[in-house]
Amino acid sequence: MERKKVLIIDDNPRKTEKTKNQVLTTLPDALVHSVVTAKEGVRELMTNEYDVAIIDMQMPIMGRDINLEGGIYVLDRIKYYGDEEVRKIDTRNLRYCINSSAMKSSEIMKTHGYHDVMFILNDGMHSVKDKMAKLLL
Repeated sequence: MERKKVLIIDDNPRKTEKTKNQVLTTLPDALVHSVVTAKEGVRELMTNEYDVAIIDMQMPIMGRDINLEGGIYVLDRIKYYGDEEVRKIDTRNLRYCINSSAMKSSEIMKTHGYHDVMFILNDGMHSVKDKMAKLLL
């Protein structure tokens, strides 16, 4: 079986490490790469093929300033670039989710038309094991 390639887009190093550990617990042979801004994430998705993208909701689009909708920036590019003939982001096999510690993030996503995106609430109270397995396997 081919190793799954996972991209984590998150500006918080502790959360990135926790997410990486969750991925490797579920899928020990996964190839995991991470970037810290939304623009880096989009660039990475445009230049490399991934099976899964785990996207933080609140992160910088570029630089250091946190944007409450940094994850939306990435989702918009996945949604709109995926249908073009010239390959920008190949969405045919890409599965993605939002990884957030804020319940408000779910509402923000819905106001932008993202009703069916998997949402992992990473607040320490909810187990992410089942959702991670669904996403990766």
